[in-house]
Amino acid sequence: MPISSPPQTLRVKRRLRALILLVGMAALLAACSAGRESDVAAGPSSAANARSGALTLSGGRVPFPASPAVGVAYFTLTNAGSTDDLLVAASSPAARSVVPMKDVTSHGASTMVAVPSLTVPAHGETNLEPGGLHLMLQHLTRHLQVGDHVILRLRFAHAGLIRVTLPVTPLVGGFDNPSDMNSMPGM
Repeated sequence: MPISSPPQTLRVKRRLRALILLVGMAALLAACSAGRESDVAAGPSSAANARSGALTLSGGRVPFPASPAVGVAYFTLTNAGSTDDLLVAASSPAARSVVPMKDVTSHGASTMVAVPSLTVPAHGETNLEPGGLHLMLQHLTRHLQVGDHVILRLRFAHAGLIRVTLPVTPLVGGFDNPSDMNSMPGM
């Protein structure tokens, strides 16, 4: 039986150590990234739907933001349960904060105000839609484009967590980019 020369044995040991180090680094990288969510996810570009407990989220979407700093999420929440449910937290990797807001018109002027709580009535619906309730995605962490997807996490008092991936859709009127609005009369 041939005996390996010391340089050959040393090379095998180095390769084995390098392989062990590489496997260890890969395991560490996987452990560090576990549980993290990207602010853009793949998926179909139609409206999003999700469910947790008695709550169902349907028609979810994020219209292309008119400003690179803020966005808005619209959807319908349906409560099939016998108890009102309350949104207790909302977050997204795509925004530093997610705030329930409501459009209010007073003396002919429209403004948005933060909503202290968002309740989904028992056996009822709460619609988040243009001109009414919505979730404001404040301080966007990246520029959103039509076709992107935004992860939204909603925590409710009874239903728990709803995690949904919302498509970024064209603005009403079909404008995919704010610069397209320059072609509108009066703009």
